[in-house]
Amino acid sequence: MALFPAANLKLIDHKFLNVAPIAVYNRVNLHTQGGLGSLFGFRSQPNRPSAHFWVSQAGVVEQYVDTDIRAEADLEGNDATVSVETEGGESSAIAQIQEWTAPQLQSLTALVAWIMSTHNIELRLATDSKPGPSSRGLSWHRLGIDGNFPELPDMLAGRKQRGGGMHYSTATGKVCPGNAKIHQIPGILAAITGTSPAVVSPAPVAPTAAVPLEVDGFWGSATTTRAQEVLGQPADGQVRFQFRNNKQPAMTTGWVFDFAPGRGSPLITRMQEIMAAAGQYQGTVDGVAGSESTKGLQRRFGIAVDGILPAKSPTVMALQRALNAGTF
Repeated sequence: MALFPAANLKLIDHKFLNVAPIAVYNRVNLHTQGGLGSLFGFRSQPNRPSAHFWVSQAGVVEQYVDTDIRAEADLEGNDATVSVETEGGESSAIAQIQEWTAPQLQSLTALVAWIMSTHNIELRLATDSKPGPSSRGLSWHRLGIDGNFPELPDMLAGRKQRGGGMHYSTATGKVCPGNAKIHQIPGILAAITGTSPAVVSPAPVAPTAAVPLEVDGFWGSATTTRAQEVLGQPADGQVRFQFRNNKQPAMTTGWVFDFAPGRGSPLITRMQEIMAAAGQYQGTVDGVAGSESTKGLQRRFGIAVDGILPAKSPTVMALQRALNAGTF
């Protein structure tokens, strides 16, 4: 269990949580609530997306979710994100123009430093929400939100202005955490690293050169490795999971079969979550590869939906082309 030592512990009952482990620690995402008062009571209800932490304007830190498991505040980024809510103004409009208070900034700096150190998150500013290096580090909700925001290089740009990426929310135009607070974020990282904010301003991350996948329709270790890289997971070229009824797919290179109950593949789980958020996957998000996962991939890539992955599968070919383009 990972608990911030300076937090008031108000852990949300697990019956209101997903209780899935975080797959990999890529970012800290900052939010603001657009209202006053602790969020514990509001979050401790069914179907209310949780955050790991909340920081009041007076600098009080409340922890709602153990950082070993996922909160639900960042939608497609939940599996790799530690989320921090902050107390805002009396309304979202006020929160948009209101800065974090001095006590809030002091507590946020200490909290973010602890999260990044505890979970080995890169000490850098994220520049977008795209799966991969550019979305890692200290991030904020708007990076994954669509809306009529300023264009780059303005720091206030949103998801569309930055060329797409994961959705941290489906609410169009959501300003979280607010313009004034976004401008304070480089200073938080600067206080942690001991540099000036100018040094840590967002800068484009150069893409890593990669050998193109062979588009052969065979899901082997090379395809798995590229998918793990694109989706921001540890890249070992192995899909590890339990299969229902001990059924294994035809493609076996790099696939490790583990029949321990309840152990779904982190990679397949991530794909299911992304497809479910887009309305393409209709099964249970369990990390188990099967016909429903295949149907989700087929809907995602515009392939005839039959739930089957034959040799030289057109579905896998479409996936390989998308991975070669750095997307899923």
